Amino acid sequence: MYWWADVPNFGDAIGPILAEKLLGIRPLWTAPEEADLVMVGSVLEVLPDDFSGVILGSGFISPGPNRAFPSASIVSVRGPLTKARVLQECAMGDPGLILSDVLRIRSSPQKGTALVPHYIDKDLQRKFPGLPVIDITNEPKRFLEEMSQFDSVITSSLHAMISADGLGISRMWIPHDSVIGNGFKFRDYSESIGVKLVPNEFIKAPTDMVVELKNQIYEAFNQASRYLHGPSGIRIGNTKTG
Repeated sequence: MYWWADVPNFGDAIGPILAEKLLGIRPLWTAPEEADLVMVGSVLEVLPDDFSGVILGSGFISPGPNRAFPSASIVSVRGPLTKARVLQECAMGDPGLILSDVLRIRSSPQKGTALVPHYIDKDLQRKFPGLPVIDITNEPKRFLEEMSQFDSVITSSLHAMISADGLGISRMWIPHDSVIGNGFKFRDYSESIGVKLVPNEFIKAPTDMVVELKNQIYEAFNQASRYLHGPSGIRIGNTKTG
């Protein structure tokens, strides 16, 4: 399995956790050209054209040419901007949206706002002095537990924004020039839940759209399991009720 591992941070830790908990895979880092699975993250640019593994919820990091990956099993991608470039019919949804469910973390917010800077963002605290800061490099469960205590977050991190949506709390996106892609990955995700990407404004993702997308993500894991384990796969539950 390949994931971006140069700098430990929350977003890039999501894939290995979900691979183990939902797919029954012991995640061992493998170079892109040798991997049989990529999941989560803006990693499609680094895959070779003849990649023949499973793509599950990943995306591109910036605009660019189409890349079809004809030998790959594309189960899902992050959002419609990525989907348009892989030229294949597939599901959409960033698996980070379900991590708080998988780890059984529920929002129990007190009134208050926390800052979640991208790991390269050194400016956010200066813009909003005095607000508590959640470290994006924390162990993922601890990170989500801390976030769940607030009713809103201000962030320059994509997966902090996605996690806020998963927990059902409001979030404000603050663009940062050092985050690669000029907002492409943020727009890609936002369009997957039908929300316009607006910087510097608190937004709470619609609950019905979040639940629908979570269900699509769980079904994508079921499909990926069949590719990786054979027709029977490992049946994975979802968030549907009633």
